[in-house]
Amino acid sequence: MKRFDFRLEPLLQYRTGLEKGALLEKVRAQEELSQCREVLEQTCNLLDRALDSARGEKFDPLDGLNNVLYREFLAGCKHRQELQVAGAETELERRRQMLVEARRDKLVLEKLKEKQFCSYRKELHNFEQKSNDELAMVTYANKFYRF
Repeated sequence: MKRFDFRLEPLLQYRTGLEKGALLEKVRAQEELSQCREVLEQTCNLLDRALDSARGEKFDPLDGLNNVLYREFLAGCKHRQELQVAGAETELERRRQMLVEARRDKLVLEKLKEKQFCSYRKELHNFEQKSNDELAMVTYANKFYRF
């Protein structure tokens, strides 16, 4: 009897590749989000230090002006980085959805392959059973009916 051959194996391999690619893209998006959050945290720390340094000490007017400008600059950076974090979170969610869809598509083909393999094994079992029955019948016939 012929061996099991899943005709959609190339498509399954293609879908597996798509899933791996989607997983890599998701990991990249996670790394990008992590980096954006880290930069935002650093900016927040700088802004907190700038605010703390402005309190309690006496400055000359030029230092006070520089400190105010620096804090405004950091506040603007913080706002831009918050927008980047939000964009990175959106991108991560999009990549996660793409990965889920790729896995779902691959699982459909894997289930089909599994069903076809079970059907093949059942057919193979029936073929072997039929062959064994025929062999037993011929052996029995040869034993009692010698010509």
